[in-house]
Amino acid sequence: MSNILSFILLFLFSMKLYSAEVKVRFDPVSPLVDETFRMIVDVETSQNGKPYISFNPGRAEVIQRMELGTTSQTTIINGQISSKRIYSFAYDLVADSAGSLRITNFLVEIDSKTTKVADQTVNIVRERAAPRSYFVRADLPKTELYVGEGVNVDYYLYFRVPVVGMEILDFPKLNGFIKRFYMTSDQYETIEEGGTLFRRRKAYSARVFAEKEGRLIIDPIKLRIQYTDQPSGGSFSGFGFQTRQHQTRSVQSDPVTITVKPLPTENLPKHFTGLVGKHDFKLDFPRDRFLVNEAVDFSLEVTGGGALENMSAPKFLNIDALEEFDIKSEMREVNEAVAKKTFSYTYLARAAHSSSEQSIKFAYFDPESEKYIDVEFKVPAIVISGGSAGAVSADNSLAGLNKEDISPVRVATPSVSYQFLAPRFTESSRSFINRNMLRLINTIISILIIVLLLISVIKFKSFNSNLKRFELLKQKLKKEGMDFRTLFELISCMAPDGKTVSTSRDLLQNSALSAESKEYFCRLLEQIEKESFYNSKTKINFQYDSKHFKNLKNEVRKQSNGDSQTTRRDTLLV
Repeated sequence: MSNILSFILLFLFSMKLYSAEVKVRFDPVSPLVDETFRMIVDVETSQNGKPYISFNPGRAEVIQRMELGTTSQTTIINGQISSKRIYSFAYDLVADSAGSLRITNFLVEIDSKTTKVADQTVNIVRERAAPRSYFVRADLPKTELYVGEGVNVDYYLYFRVPVVGMEILDFPKLNGFIKRFYMTSDQYETIEEGGTLFRRRKAYSARVFAEKEGRLIIDPIKLRIQYTDQPSGGSFSGFGFQTRQHQTRSVQSDPVTITVKPLPTENLPKHFTGLVGKHDFKLDFPRDRFLVNEAVDFSLEVTGGGALENMSAPKFLNIDALEEFDIKSEMREVNEAVAKKTFSYTYLARAAHSSSEQSIKFAYFDPESEKYIDVEFKVPAIVISGGSAGAVSADNSLAGLNKEDISPVRVATPSVSYQFLAPRFTESSRSFINRNMLRLINTIISILIIVLLLISVIKFKSFNSNLKRFELLKQKLKKEGMDFRTLFELISCMAPDGKTVSTSRDLLQNSALSAESKEYFCRLLEQIEKESFYNSKTKINFQYDSKHFKNLKNEVRKQSNGDSQTTRRDTLLV
């Protein structure tokens, strides 16, 4: 008898050990006929295997299946460590008739162990009883993209009740995409949705570029909103007054699946830039005639809606007489859909050369016509004249020059040697030579003093501009509190004047700050994004640490000093 009891207990324990906890929910709770609705299945298990789910959808049709992600949890109870995983799956279904839809034969199998789930029932209706008062949605112009194609994702809050406050609880991560985020305004607009008028406000906006083919998920955004309900009776209702009840709710958008297609390999041009979408190319050559050892400067400007972040500087000036010296790039956003990237080229002329006008081609992929489009422009003829001894080399390097471009050369007559019987220097001639020499030396010294004074003034201004701005911002921060704009400008003081700052985090990570100071300011950025991202005027509570702000000031001083030295070196070179 005891053996039988032990077997039963062991069996029940093993069933508990290998069973999985399954939760099923539907969104929306009461879907419409012919409207796609989602069944979300969360499987919680302590086993290592991945769940396999099967069910009978009844009269509904399964449109697609998605894996929403996996989370792990580890707990320690009485010294024993236990861990579990939660797998989330989503199934998009649609039913063609109203009534109660029953989903049967619901099974979850993990490592050959099967857990039976109770039948699920959802009510399919012909029309929704009343429209929702508020909801959040990620709006995209299309859900089929090519790799590298850009699309704007706008998260809107739709509402039919007076909304008095909105706060972002969870930002979308948008993994698998190159991202550009944009600050949103407080503008509202009226729009018709399902036959009902809604007011809507943009809560968050980003432009994304898919990095790989397949299915990618546009993550949901989670908001906390505060709104006023309909008027209700209060303590003053008997005297004709009405009060409104404030309600606070959390609302989350649905994830959106995007299908990403690979770029076609057929007819792929060798001069393809990797850009997707229409782009304009502009080549700017200020000059086309140079001297040996002179800098050859020109620029290429690319404007369009593609992922210019990934575009490298194209090399198209292959001339042996030119040595590549430096290539700089700068990108700025024209609007939420278009950006501009400028490549500044600097070559050094090493030898005499003459070339004719060349034709250069670049190509981008047009997703509308699904074709590669060529863009052709002209590189002007380049003439480099001069040589190591100041003469033009004999390889026809003056070809293409007009007569007026060639300065006349004065030929010196052969010198005649004379033999003097005796020196003929007089006192007056020596004095005349000494006076002229002294006058020349004084002039040179005066010019050097003026140049050094100008360099000192330039260095002093460059050195103190960022430091002065830093001190003013720090005093403002102590007096008025921390907001998004003040923190951004404080960190931006480390950037040299005239250079574009990509993001505050990039500037911190690329700086010479200590790891502790970087972590401190990154935490401040994260805190202010969570508490006041949608309103740059909102102040946050933070702990002022003078040590880290002193480190930031030292970094600003070093960057300013480095800029001054660069300015001075460039001035001397000129």
